[in-house]
Amino acid sequence: MSRDSGREWRADESPALSTRRDAVVVPGQDPASLHGVAQESVDGATGLYYRASGDGGQTWQRSARLAGDAARNPDLVRAPDGMLAAVWEETNGAESTTFYAVSLDDGGSWGAPGHLSDGGSEATHARVVVAKEGYFAFWLERWGTSERVLQRKLIPVQHRH
Repeated sequence: MSRDSGREWRADESPALSTRRDAVVVPGQDPASLHGVAQESVDGATGLYYRASGDGGQTWQRSARLAGDAARNPDLVRAPDGMLAAVWEETNGAESTTFYAVSLDDGGSWGAPGHLSDGGSEATHARVVVAKEGYFAFWLERWGTSERVLQRKLIPVQHRH
């Protein structure tokens, strides 16, 4: 559990979401508010899920399935205006593709996932940061035996200021 908006976690009291495979937790607007994405199973459906906590991670609510069970290595960021962006990769054999999804209402609802990479390659380690024009997503991509190339793409969203 964290008593300081997620800056420090006591090992013996870590939030349930952080024990999940590939979990990412970010602070919300107030000190007890947290947002997270994690690979987990809800009602028998494994996938990448968004969850929110209003009590510092003691309990988690608002489950939204962002991607299926092939999703891994997620990242999540929250802008000061409450908009959230999640990125992840999905594997299909030797290929992997990077995706994103955006919430305009502090996680209340999520738009349909969009592609970052075009497919036909190995696209991994997606990360996302807030930008004036929306969000910038970054990932590594390799075609065949080529060297990995750092890619970037703007996810355009008009932030509320």
